Amino acid sequence: MEFYSTVIQVSSLLMLILIVCLRYDAVFGNIDINDHLFEDVYFENVSLKDILYYFIIITTTYSVALGCMSTFGLAVILTANKRRFKLLISFVVSLILLALCSIVILVVSGLWTSWIISSASEKLSNDMVYYYKSDTSWDHGKSLAWNTLYVKNKCCGVGAAGWSSFQSTTWWSSPNQNGKSIPDYCCKSETRVYPYESKTTNACTTVLTNNLHHSDGCDTALKTRLSAYMIVFFVVISIVIIMQLLGVISTILELVREYRLIDALHETTGNQLFETVHRETRHSKQRKNLSDLEMRKNRLNFAVRRMTNQSDRLNLVTEDDDVLDVESVADDEM
Repeated sequence: MEFYSTVIQVSSLLMLILIVCLRYDAVFGNIDINDHLFEDVYFENVSLKDILYYFIIITTTYSVALGCMSTFGLAVILTANKRRFKLLISFVVSLILLALCSIVILVVSGLWTSWIISSASEKLSNDMVYYYKSDTSWDHGKSLAWNTLYVKNKCCGVGAAGWSSFQSTTWWSSPNQNGKSIPDYCCKSETRVYPYESKTTNACTTVLTNNLHHSDGCDTALKTRLSAYMIVFFVVISIVIIMQLLGVISTILELVREYRLIDALHETTGNQLFETVHRETRHSKQRKNLSDLEMRKNRLNFAVRRMTNQSDRLNLVTEDDDVLDVESVADDEM
């Protein structure tokens, strides 16, 4: 049981580290991308921004609960008093509840991840229509979010041929397009979004020379980035579930052993109590018999003393009679 609690505690710590990395990720933790892009991309009537927020909150709470439960389990292991049996019951109940929560979180997270990965291309394509500025985009939130995504996620457009996806955007027919096939931020030379510094060339934005621009579509890069986090999460929570189930079995076996120990202790204590009572009863009877003998002895001594006193009085009367007889004889002779 100690091993299972330790593994769960380490897993909860790994999960917290994973959540911190996700929260401050260059893409998923970026304010501009969340506020102007993920907030408008919906999966099952829930925005991607809210999905990430709820996932971080729920997983953080779950990780803290895991850490507290594993610490409680280690404390129960070190406990060796009469409350150990009740503490084991509390621990196994909390372990079962957390195991059920773990399974629910695993299933729900798997479903949401599947929905996001399967429909990310369509959702992002629908949103990229509003893309407008390809250079200084600080005053246009949607363009700023996409340009930040191009730089941070090292991607360009949506789909396998990312450059062709720009033909359906507002930017394509605007003066900002300026004869370019892809925005400036798709070029590998652009490493910062703001302040804007043009480091692009016609070979990158117009001719589309290989190795000068990002070749992956943003949907593919985003799904790869999300999958990397979720694979680690699924591995960790699967280990936690296995350890929880093994911990439940181990704790139940410990409860059975503890119950048998308590039962044997009660039986031994009961036998000792019976022997003590029997011994005390026997001693009480012996003391009572001694008391009776002492009482009889006292009564016999009293009777002997009484008979002795009576005998002494009879002897005294007899002596008095003898004295009187002698005195009367003496008088007669005179």
